[in-house]
Amino acid sequence: VDLYATKQVDQSEASVTDELTYTISYGNLGTDTANNTKIYDIIPNNMYVISADPAPTSTTGANGSILVWDAGNLAWGMGGEIELKVSLYPLLKAWSEVENNAVIDSDVFESNFDNNVGSAHTTIVEWESKLAVNIFTQDTTVCVGDTVPFVINFANEGMADANGVTVVNQIPSAL
Repeated sequence: VDLYATKQVDQSEASVTDELTYTISYGNLGTDTANNTKIYDIIPNNMYVISADPAPTSTTGANGSILVWDAGNLAWGMGGEIELKVSLYPLLKAWSEVENNAVIDSDVFESNFDNNVGSAHTTIVEWESKLAVNIFTQDTTVCVGDTVPFVINFANEGMADANGVTVVNQIPSAL
């Protein structure tokens, strides 16, 4: 039996209000069947679970901090995927790292433990302002001397306030 678990996250950097989606891939690379195979996901105390697909078979640990999926008997070449969505606690410090691990195990002797743990890391970044500016006109045909109205839309799409912002529109000399 040679079980493996890998873990990927959809964001290598995130702010504290973001949701993360983890994908756990698992399987059996060995030639023997792995009986009573289980996948464990240890949820760090700085995040909470929104959803899991498929749903875990059970939970264990303090406050259900370990999710358990019963994969049954995994024959050679068999495996699957689990999608886990979590939200980060807003008190995480900027530039800290969040690590989430998945572990696979069975009742059968394991020939290679090196690939039984999958880890994914996300760096928490500071809240940032994210300014968006859009300028447009509805007039597609104009003549010399016409007045052309332009609309300028601007917004802060980020999580932090944007202070001291000035929007300047440089009008081309041809206009």
